[in-house]
Amino acid sequence: MENGVTIELILSSAIWCKARSFAVWVAISAMGILVVTACALPGAGSGRGNDVFAAPAVAPAQVTKSNDSFTLKEVQRFLDPSGSALLQEPLPRSGVLPSNPGTLGTKLWLLAPTPTFTAVTQPLPTPPAGEPTPPMPSPTPVWTPTPGVAATHTPTAVPIQHSPTSTPSPESSPTTTPTATSTPMPVEFVKALSMGQLVFGVDISPDGTKLAVALGNNRIEVMDVELGTSADRLREHNDAVNDVEYSPDGIRMVSASDDENAILWIHYDQWEIDRELEDHSDPVNAATFSPDGTIIATASKDQGVALWSVETGKRLLSIKGHSQSVNDVAFSPDGLTFATVSSDRSVKLWNVSDGSFVREFEGHQSSVNGVAFSPDGALLASASDNEIRLWNVSDATTARVILGHDDRINVVLFTPDGATLISGSDDNTVRLWQVSDGLPIQTLSQHTSAIKGLSITDDGKTFVVGSRDMSVSVWRFRD
Repeated sequence: MENGVTIELILSSAIWCKARSFAVWVAISAMGILVVTACALPGAGSGRGNDVFAAPAVAPAQVTKSNDSFTLKEVQRFLDPSGSALLQEPLPRSGVLPSNPGTLGTKLWLLAPTPTFTAVTQPLPTPPAGEPTPPMPSPTPVWTPTPGVAATHTPTAVPIQHSPTSTPSPESSPTTTPTATSTPMPVEFVKALSMGQLVFGVDISPDGTKLAVALGNNRIEVMDVELGTSADRLREHNDAVNDVEYSPDGIRMVSASDDENAILWIHYDQWEIDRELEDHSDPVNAATFSPDGTIIATASKDQGVALWSVETGKRLLSIKGHSQSVNDVAFSPDGLTFATVSSDRSVKLWNVSDGSFVREFEGHQSSVNGVAFSPDGALLASASDNEIRLWNVSDATTARVILGHDDRINVVLFTPDGATLISGSDDNTVRLWQVSDGLPIQTLSQHTSAIKGLSITDDGKTFVVGSRDMSVSVWRFRD
């Protein structure tokens, strides 16, 4: 009996002690909550309800907030689900705005493992003279997480400083000149012609009324520029046509094909074959007329170049001066020399009269794909991987190197006045450059695949672009 009473007393004592400890614990917890809440109430400290404190333990992500006023309730509502806390540098505790509120910046940190956000602020309102500072509103924060991106953790939190005078934006963007005060670009888009096949070359007739388009389905399409319709269709090649060019008088055309042949065409009531130029043992990459229209030069993958008489169609000479494919050929404006470029990384100059070698232009580090003389014959432009080199023809020295394309450059072209160089690239763009200093003028991004052909009218007002996206675009220089 005594043992039972003793056990009963011990149990009663234990229960009483535990109950008292729990009551003490509850009281202490309640006091702690009251203290924390009192410290975070709007108006505590700064009198503006914008002081929320937490120890920065990890690297910041960014957060969007329409101005610099935060409350504990807002933080809990938006951040507590992910276990985050927000630290904002408080305004001056005097509760008085600086004399120039426009200079007041806000530093924000978003702490803990959360998605990334973007931080922006708006300028604080300036109260009228003699009136007390109005309380800041409590706007709804806008949280825009980037899906699947977690915050980066580092030992130190770094502030994100924002100018309150900047326009709020969730992402930084480049500054652009307003359209009303910007200088109009020199070139404007006119139209696009859909060809339905890969375009490998294009030329515009001297009078600007017709286009000849070299296509991947073995044909040449002659297009009416104004109407945008087909005027003729030439089907004599047996493989893809790589290049096509009008003669200076517009009466003839020459085409180059993967079928290892070049064809000279003549126009009476319609286009028909005048001569077949058969000499090469591999695909013919390019064909061009001399300035007086009496000679044709062809460049081939067989590492050779051939010159042909337009009148007779006979081969005048053949040159094997490269160790790899010859990708392009161009006559000098006086017709006395011609230049060739090759996959062997070389640019070479030759005499038309006897095919003798003149000089080599050294500097390219990869395959050279296109070449063009300036109208005065003083400069030579050659196009390689992502660079254009301008050479002094007289001594083969480099005048300048032009960089800007993001991929292989296939074709280059001077405007008739010699002031502008146009280039087309595998990066799908056409770019215009100042010849005098190599600076960019304009980038044309109409096409969605590699640029393979460029041509310009004799008056320099219109030029055309051929692309592997199966289209030809027409452009005009503004007056």
